[in-house]
Amino acid sequence: GSYQLSNSTQINAMSLEQLSGFGVIIVPGGSGGTITSNISTDARLRIRKAVREYGVSYVGFCAGAWVAVGPEAEGTSVASYGLAVAKGSVLGAYYPGGDTSLTADVVPVSFPDGSIRQLVWWGGPYTPEWSNGVVARYDNGKPAISETVSGKGYVVISGPHPEAPQGWRSTAGTDADGLDYDIAIDMIDAALKHQPLPTF
Repeated sequence: GSYQLSNSTQINAMSLEQLSGFGVIIVPGGSGGTITSNISTDARLRIRKAVREYGVSYVGFCAGAWVAVGPEAEGTSVASYGLAVAKGSVLGAYYPGGDTSLTADVVPVSFPDGSIRQLVWWGGPYTPEWSNGVVARYDNGKPAISETVSGKGYVVISGPHPEAPQGWRSTAGTDADGLDYDIAIDMIDAALKHQPLPTF
């Protein structure tokens, strides 16, 4: 399929009609605060409307997960933080082993089929404990990947980085099972098709 890579200036210029023409909006890692401050309030509202009212799906990795969830007033009121494409409290930080000094690591993440995968973590959050929506859990039992219906759209978000390239592992640490692109692809595919992944 085709895709369009867009920066904040391009996103800010997109109309609701343009945004609603996409099958899925994918927001990568980085800084949730930077994403929030560089996308205009009007554009953040248009993204939320594209998801909730027009059925565009949303996939977020790390910072993309941070900005996905937030409380907001209905209608034309924009969230104070992030995009709030899915309703809920702003996400909390996960720290491997509770070590708040860590910025990057490779962490075990479990799936409903009993498998455990080693994923790159780079300051990512817990994801929400949505009903029938927890796709994967960290080793402390908190959600690491979650999915939910949001209005007419579908939202799939991950605290860790299944899309991380090989080069990230030199900073994050030893990854016994290697690249995890299949998980990222499954997330995007589920969002595009509005077809839930297996959950706990």
